[in-house]
This record gives sequence, C-alpha cells and structure tokens, in this order.
Amino acid sequence: MHSIGTVLKGRYEITRLISPGAMSTAIYVAKDLSGSNGPVLIKEVDSANLDASKKSDLETAIMNEAMRLHEANTPASHPNIVKFYEFFREGLIKYLVMGFVEGESLKEKLIRVGAVPESQAVDYILQTLSAWKYLHSKTPPVVHQDLKPENCIITPNNKLVIVDFGASKQVIDAEHLTHNLGTFGYAALEQCEGYVDPRADIRAAGSVLYEMLSGEQPDSKFMVFKQQVNKLYQSTITKTLVDIIVRATKIDPDDRYKTAGEMSDALQSINNNHTACSKASNSQTASSVSATKTSHLSPAGGASRTPISTGVAAGWLGFKDIVCIGADGNAFEEHKQIYVARDVIRKSDRSVDTSFTPYKGITHFEKRGNDEFLPSFALTCNILVALYVEMRKGNKDAQVILDQYKNRGDGFGWYAQNTIVQWNGGNSIVIHYPYDDQFPKYGGRDNVNPQGFHKELGFNSNGFGDMLLKDALRKNEFNKYIKNLTGLPNPSILIELGKYFGKPAKIWVPNKPDNFKDTCAAWLGCGNSNFDIYTYDDLNNNYGGARGVRR
Repeated sequence: MHSIGTVLKGRYEITRLISPGAMSTAIYVAKDLSGSNGPVLIKEVDSANLDASKKSDLETAIMNEAMRLHEANTPASHPNIVKFYEFFREGLIKYLVMGFVEGESLKEKLIRVGAVPESQAVDYILQTLSAWKYLHSKTPPVVHQDLKPENCIITPNNKLVIVDFGASKQVIDAEHLTHNLGTFGYAALEQCEGYVDPRADIRAAGSVLYEMLSGEQPDSKFMVFKQQVNKLYQSTITKTLVDIIVRATKIDPDDRYKTAGEMSDALQSINNNHTACSKASNSQTASSVSATKTSHLSPAGGASRTPISTGVAAGWLGFKDIVCIGADGNAFEEHKQIYVARDVIRKSDRSVDTSFTPYKGITHFEKRGNDEFLPSFALTCNILVALYVEMRKGNKDAQVILDQYKNRGDGFGWYAQNTIVQWNGGNSIVIHYPYDDQFPKYGGRDNVNPQGFHKELGFNSNGFGDMLLKDALRKNEFNKYIKNLTGLPNPSILIELGKYFGKPAKIWVPNKPDNFKDTCAAWLGCGNSNFDIYTYDDLNNNYGGARGVRR
C-alpha cells in the first residue's frame, strides 16, 4: 500500500486512499501529472503474499476487468460508463487506471433518502439503458452482469455512471457461455445456470428500478421478489411503471424486453408524461431533470478506429488508434494512425501475386519504401475488426477490403503475416516482426523489420489441437496463445467475422504440439471450408497473398 504523494509510473501522484487494501487490493485517487486527464481512480493488486491458487484468481480478475473496461470504452467512451485509461505493472504489482467519478453510489443515496421520486428513478434507468444499448450493440455484445446500486455512481448533477466491470463478459458464441453469478436479487436466473445474453442486464435494470421506487432491496429468492413487485400495484406508483418492472424481471428471458432500446422506449413514454406535467406546473426541478436526461442520451463522440475520409492518397484507407494488446493486458503495438492498402499485391497482368513467403512479403514492402511494411498477425486482426465495424456502418471501401480476406480476389484468401511461431512445448513463442536470424534455413541478410515493433510473447502449447476458435477460447492456455497471436482483448470477434465470411473460424496448430519443435509461418484468411488461423506452415511455402500498410 502506498502513501499520499507517491508517484506511480512517473505520472500518477496519489492524493487519497479510498480502500486500505483488503484481499491484497487497494484503491487510490490520483492526479495525472501529464495533464491529459482529470483525477483518476487506481485499483492496485499486489498478490505476492498469496498462495498460488488465490494469486492466479486475483491476477486473472484484475486483468479481465481491465480488458472488459477497455472493450467497453472502445471504439469510444460513453458518458454513463466509467472511463478506461490504462493497465500497467510495476514489479509484481498490477494497476488499473480509470476515470474518477465524483459523487455517491446509488446505494448510499437510497440509504440517505429512501425511495426516490418516479421521474428521477426513470431518468436514472434511462441513463443505464443508454449505456446498455451502447454495450449490447458491440460485436460481440458486452454484458455487464452485475448491475446493482453499489455499482452506480450519482454525480452532483444527477448523472449516473456505471462502474466495476469485474464481472462483465463478452458473449463469445450463440450459446452465451459465462460463469459469473452476479449478485443475488439483481442477477438473472440464467446467470446461475451459466448462460446469459444482454437480457440479463435488462433483468438487473428492472431490479434496480424496483429498489429505487420502493426503497427496499430486491429479495434473492425469485418468487419472493415477484411478490415484492406485485405489492407496488397497491401503492401510488404509476401502474404502467410497475408493468415495466414486471416484464423486465421475468424469470424466463424470452418474456423480458428483447433489447435495452425496447425497455427504454417504454420508460421514455412515462418520462415524457412526467416532463409534460412538470412543464405544465412550471416546475424548475423537473426541467433540470429533463435537461440531464437529454444530455446523457446523446451519442458518444470521438470514436477511435475511425476511417480517415480518403487517406493520404488514392489507394489507401486510414484508421486511427489501432492498439494490439497481449494476454497480459498490456499493449505491444500501437499506431496513432495507420493506412491500409485498398488492394492486394498484383502481378503485371493484374492477377493476384500468390508467391509470397512471410520473409518475401516482409522484404517486398521494405524495399518499396514509403514507410510500407507487412503487418503483424496482431495488427492484421485489429485492422480486420476496424474494417468490420466500418462495414457494418455502411462504409463500402471498408467492405471491399474486408471481402478480400474471404477470397483475396482470386477465390482463395490466405495472407502472409509478419509473424512466426516458435513451437517448443512449454517454451513456445509468438514472434511479431521477427529478425533475420529467427528465420531458420529460410531467412536472409536483409535486416528485416527495422521499425522497432519486434515483440516476443511466450505460451505453453502442451495439449493444443486443431479446433474451432470458440472451443479453443474456452481453454486457458490456448486462450492466452490466441490473444498473444491476434492482439485482441476479445478474440471471439473473429468468430463473428467467420460468420460474415460464411465460414467458421478455426485455429490450426502442429500435430502433437507437445513434442513439436520448429519455427512456422502464420497465415490468416479463408480456405476452402474455414476462416483459418493457421500457424504451423513451413516458412518456405509460397502460396499466400500480401497486403501492405503504412504509417
């Protein structure tokens, strides 16, 4: 635990201790000496004195929270979601830095004032649902899974900010597999059974709405809670509002509102009635509540990974703020601005040049100059995600490039990557931007990859096997390998890309990887039957296309 005035990472000066270090954690308020941000909240995890099992659990929890919060703030932040700034280590201690929200928790407010007026309760839930619409619209959706009054901060101007993403998950396939139970009284029954989708967050929103209107905490027993809600029909609370709580908290998710937007529309009609009545009586209080509501329902701005209209020149599509993140939660490749070639490399007759080995692809672009280079596997994956997001927004240029990863322009889709894999059981390594001497037998003397992004990320390949990506992500060490390879905090987005390509995402590794010792090429793209993550090919095979990028 640090004292007041301690400076972390040469940047964050601790000004206040909020939590004194229970369970090897501490929470501080700090000043960002760089001036880039306002006050920040820092969560510290020091697991050095814990046994191996507890240490692993605590470290996994803080890294998962950091990744989920990063995902929640990508490609842009949302006014009702706490901001993510960074995750870093100093020695063995890990730190999660997020925005500091001045105010009190909704729980503290309810303890202080009891039940809140209908108009205020509706406004708070509308703000919550605005955050849900943003999170649930992601691909795949982010499900918070632990909404409760303790995790909602109310600012002095009645803005609600959702914090604590330690329980959140991104849905990774159609079965919505998860293992978080949430908090009884707010959590949906399906969370206890291990399967959720965004409707679990709708259930929690209904429970919080009940607590705000009744002043009573929802009972953990589902049938008792149902009786609690039914008693509201005998109160002065608007009947339509009680109907909304009943539907939102149904045990069967199919009986709830299908989306946060649908529940928001139902509440908005009630809120409009409150606003109309307030205006009729010229209530200044209602006017301020209405103004607050309007500001928090506005779209978030400043999206990252946003295409730059036309790029620096014809033939390029630009993106901002591409960041590749490893399994440890740390960024290992960052580009404030990156330009992607609109077409693959072609021969003089305009046919696709499929003669590239990884080494040939690397040297090809470096010899062309103009800061061109062959992207790493991780950079390519992040570019694919950016293209997919823009394609869904209707960007035709992004769609043309994305579709080439399905067919490469000649009916086949594999692309050479600036990444190789050294397979050696428990000492295996993913190498992004490898050097000459890391190409055994097939290298050269061209001094490849001088741009300085070289990164080596270790993993244990014991027990690996060819399988669908959704199955591989359920295996801890395989999951770590995939994150280090793809640079994606949530590689399951590639499952969604496979669906777009019409081919399931599948990962291929060496036969009997426990005993396999060799350096292999990594290819990405669509083969005959799958969207392939192929990482055990001979370095000298030359049947891949190539696409350049530039800074």
